[in-house]
Parts: sequence; C-alpha cells; structure tokens
Amino acid sequence: MAINNHRGTSGVGTYAIQISKLFGAEAIAAVGTPEKGKRLLSIGADHLVYYREEDVVSRVMEITGGEGFDIVLNSVGGDTVQKSIDMLRPGGTLVIIGVIAGSEARVMLRRAYLKGIVITGTAGGNRWELAEALEMVRRGRIKPIIYREYGFEEIPEAHRELEEGRVIGKLLIHVSKR
Repeated sequence: MAINNHRGTSGVGTYAIQISKLFGAEAIAAVGTPEKGKRLLSIGADHLVYYREEDVVSRVMEITGGEGFDIVLNSVGGDTVQKSIDMLRPGGTLVIIGVIAGSEARVMLRRAYLKGIVITGTAGGNRWELAEALEMVRRGRIKPIIYREYGFEEIPEAHRELEEGRVIGKLLIHVSKR
C-alpha cells in the first residue's frame, strides 16, 4: 500500500508518515526543501516529492511504477485536489483533511468516477481514535515531532515561523510560564 501526504512536514504529516510505516505501508511525502526532506526520511518516509521542483503527478507515477497511490491525504485543498485525484490508483481514496489553500477546488469529476475514486473528508477523529493515537504515543510507537516550544507571550513569533514555512512537526505553546 502506498500513501501520499501533501504536507509531509506538518504535524499531521509527520504523524501520517509514522502511522503509515506502523501499518506496513509505503510512505511518500511532498516536501519543499532538501533540509525538510532529510527530516522526513529520518522519521520513516520512503520517498520524497519536491513539489517546488518536480511535476508532482509525474514523480508519483515514477515512484509507484505507474500504479498511483492507494490513499492521498490532502490538507491543502484548492488546486491540489485535482492533482490528488490524478495521483490515485483506480479504486484509491482521497481524504481531505484541510483546505489551507482554499476550500474551492475545480476538479474533473469524470476522471474520479472512471477510476472509482472515493473522496471523503474528516475534521478530526472521535474519542476512541484519540485514545488509540495517545496510546501509540505512550507506547513509543509514534513520536510527536515538536519543532519548538514557546511561551504564551511568544505566539506572534511562533506564527511567523509557521508563515515562513520553517516548521517541521508541531509548535508547542505553553499557556502558563515555564
């Protein structure tokens, strides 16, 4: 099974790579820079697609031997939705988990239905899924990737780091003084 993650360096992306590996899937992540790519390889990504330099769909097809992905996690939305559909194998699943580039997407539905693509979305999990995820962390099977910790008063600086695309994983904000 091959799984793609559009934002491999995000908090959700770093978890998705680890969970993919935990369940025996091949994890392929989109990344912007070689520095970030090295970090994703260190947590288990099997392949990287440099979305700023490569035609993402062509590179994915090369990596998967022309088969495409079983699952694509898309937290970007906008123009990436059609690319996600194009990257899926017949019968594959597109999971929309965010829309940071916009909630409107222009897609060629004919491609999706002729390939038997399932398109679904989620804004999060339920209590059972959260408990399961926390148990995986507790047992050390999944490791949260914390980029940096900030005090509450440092939120503007933390936000700048996010906007500048420097973050890999999650930022941790301490509400009370450390």
